[in-house]
Amino acid sequence: MPDIFDEIQEDLRAERAQRLFKRYGWLIIVFAVAVVGGTAYWELHTRALAQADAAAANRYIAAINAIESGPAGAPHTAWQLLEHMRIAQNDILEFSRNPDHKSPPWPDGYWPSFDAPPDAKAWDATIKAFQKDARDLDELVQNARQDLFKPFAHGDGQTLLRQALLVATHNSYHLGQFMFLKKMLTAKT
Repeated sequence: MPDIFDEIQEDLRAERAQRLFKRYGWLIIVFAVAVVGGTAYWELHTRALAQADAAAANRYIAAINAIESGPAGAPHTAWQLLEHMRIAQNDILEFSRNPDHKSPPWPDGYWPSFDAPPDAKAWDATIKAFQKDARDLDELVQNARQDLFKPFAHGDGQTLLRQALLVATHNSYHLGQFMFLKKMLTAKT
């Protein structure tokens, strides 16, 4: 049987709880709203980051595909242009410094036989070879013992100056094609 003192004590506890709620209830509500709101914000923020990551991944995949196959309407892929520039620049350099040099067959020997590099290392190797050949040609032109205007004995009137200008104009032309590819890619993303 419940004791009168138990009932009084329970009434006092209830009264104390009401007073505490009246005094601090708003803090409990604010805390609850903050927890729910913070959780909702975190979920939305995480979802937005995931969507941004997915969009970036899609752009990356599209760029890789465009490098390998080229965007629709582009005559060459980025790999074909880069490798072509390397082959042509190397041929001009070697012709300029080696009378026994044999040029690749025209025009097929100046273009890679595939649209994409065989592996990721091929990109780096081609870039390094292109840069090395550019430095070597620069050194050849800067060499005070070289006569820029004297025709090569092994050529048909070509001079070192003509060959250097040929490299400059050829690379400039294809750099423009790279910019065209970039414009096509950025227009789609």
